Amino acid sequence: MTAATIWFDANLTGQRFAPGRQLRGQMTAKDYQNVVLDLVIDKVEREQLLSSRWRPHCLD
Repeated sequence: MTAATIWFDANLTGQRFAPGRQLRGQMTAKDYQNVVLDLVIDKVEREQLLSSRWRPHCLD
């Protein structure tokens, strides 16, 4: 299990966390495994800051 999987409860394996990147992954949390997490990375400061945005409650 990757750190990203733990942080976001989503399978983001193999995706690079870099500013401006859009990441998508299947949620791994119980009762949400049918939901896809779609987020955009805003800012990364190694070992200090990870800023991202997503649409909460987006269950389309």
